[in-house]
Amino acid sequence: FCSRVRRVKHVLKMATIIPFAISDNSQYSIYSSPDGVLKLWEADNGVLKQEYTPSAHLSATCTCLSWGPKRNLDTPGRKKRRKSGGVAITEQYDLIAVGTTAGSILIYSIVKGDVKTIMEEGHSDGVSDLCWHPENNTIFSCSCDRHIIHWDVISGKVKHKWKGDSGSIHSICLCAQNHLLSSGRSIKLWDLETYSVLKKFTGHATEVFRLLPILSNPTELPDSPEGVYFLSAALNDRLVNVWQVNTAVKDKSSTATFSLPEDPVMLDLRKNQDEVILAAVTRSGQVLIFDHTMNGKVKKPLKPKLTIQIASSGGRDSVPKPIQVLASHLCEDQRLLIVYGNYLKPVFEKVELDMTSSDMCLIRDEPVLSTMKQQGDVAKVKTPTVTNDVTVLAPENTVASGPSL
Repeated sequence: FCSRVRRVKHVLKMATIIPFAISDNSQYSIYSSPDGVLKLWEADNGVLKQEYTPSAHLSATCTCLSWGPKRNLDTPGRKKRRKSGGVAITEQYDLIAVGTTAGSILIYSIVKGDVKTIMEEGHSDGVSDLCWHPENNTIFSCSCDRHIIHWDVISGKVKHKWKGDSGSIHSICLCAQNHLLSSGRSIKLWDLETYSVLKKFTGHATEVFRLLPILSNPTELPDSPEGVYFLSAALNDRLVNVWQVNTAVKDKSSTATFSLPEDPVMLDLRKNQDEVILAAVTRSGQVLIFDHTMNGKVKKPLKPKLTIQIASSGGRDSVPKPIQVLASHLCEDQRLLIVYGNYLKPVFEKVELDMTSSDMCLIRDEPVLSTMKQQGDVAKVKTPTVTNDVTVLAPENTVASGPSL
């Protein structure tokens, strides 16, 4: 009975999110459609670069997506030659981890256009979240089965598995080299050398679906978690909490709180020294931009500095309509990548953030949902020729209303 309750809760969570992820360099976006097809777009031009349907024996509904760190590619034809005559290996984003309702994890390579590794026999229930280690070939996963697993991506084998909570675990993130945060009934800080809990944080009444470390460089984890800030967001909760790790202090309360007019469905942040910029996509499809300098506790909830909306222009025979923002990503060039419209043919656009104004309304053409147009676009997509085994990843149905965090 308890297992059924956990599964129902997981289905309810799945009804609020969509597996959609943007690479850290904002070059690619990937999405898993309700019929299980992986779709990869180039964000600069909105071109659908790949559509992939893995073989039927891998069939399971996708629950979450996570981009792996950049890696060196020594594939022939992919090396850049230095002026000195030496060979420099191209470094790019390639691997994507795909969590499923069956508890398995697929490692998909966009270079090969195929599944590179299948990690099974770890979880007995659906995968809730995935977290790559940025400096080695390992990944962490959590599940409704109450467990957290540390995987070796190369071999596809379990390195370590432990019980992380008395109930479902919804989100995980690394905050230091050997320290992991997990969210279940509460937020826990784990020592990965002893697999013991160093501290607990409490502050949400509902399940925390997103943990996000505030790091100056996400590709370089600090040696110690002490002093590290992180964010947490919960289902149907309009508040995003900011926490600071200090294991010597018993205080479990949050350091600051970002206040939203409605609950968020996607979060992204950039840190520059002590300044943190947070972009939050809300359920109604707006983007809220927060700008805050981390300097001790803040009593009053922090309000957004900028609200971004998109609407159609309307005309003689129509009135302006709001256009749904599906996702957003803070780019390295200080601009904001906005994905809007619909998941069949999303529109990608980078905008400058004008923090001197509290509101920004972008007037754009309303996305056209034409079956003939969709079929024409899909016909232009080149199917990867790496494998002859082209079947389906996740043919089950999944209902969702917002992007994955």
